[in-house]
Amino acid sequence: MNNIFNSIKLDYYILKSIDFTRIAVVALIALFVGFIVKNPPIILGILMMTSGFFVATMFAIIEKNNLDRLYGILPVKKQQTVIGRYLLTFFTGIVIAAFAAILAFIVYFILKIQFSGFLFAAWVSGSFLFFCLLVAVQFPLYFKYDFSKLVAFANLPYIFLIIGGAFLIKRYPELFAQIIKFFVQNSYMVWVVGILGSMLLLSISTWIAIALYKNRES
Repeated sequence: MNNIFNSIKLDYYILKSIDFTRIAVVALIALFVGFIVKNPPIILGILMMTSGFFVATMFAIIEKNNLDRLYGILPVKKQQTVIGRYLLTFFTGIVIAAFAAILAFIVYFILKIQFSGFLFAAWVSGSFLFFCLLVAVQFPLYFKYDFSKLVAFANLPYIFLIIGGAFLIKRYPELFAQIIKFFVQNSYMVWVVGILGSMLLLSISTWIAIALYKNRES
């Protein structure tokens, strides 16, 4: 357990070294969009979507500074490194979601828009689930291959998800309407699906990443 905690601390220091200027710019853009379209929860969607790229830059810093050797020197197994990085990413996502929610509440307050608990919960849960899905898709690949070899394809998960989602909604509108109706009638399920779905995605991805990272050539 101590080794996992030490791995988390090391990843945390790497995460802190990232230039937060771009994150601040994205936050301002999200805030601006929330004001313009008068839809505060959209701030959550923008910030959580872009955060999928943000957390992945840890791999870029590790590769650029050849920090894999440092991880090799420390008494931390590859499995513990993977678990630690996923845990840090999970809690980082929670912090970003909380920050985005605060920004959304500010817009609600300033514009005096009527607050919808269900709609807000759906945005929070859905955005966090989407963030975890992006992490779940990207991280195993970054543990297996160099970040620089995959960065050109970093947008593909977004593209596939958007195209696939648009196709399914257009192809099966009745099914989509039934799903919406189900969640409206059982609003607590928004949180259940969001939380359990996120944890399930990251758990499966973690074990895949462990298997790939153990077989990666040093």
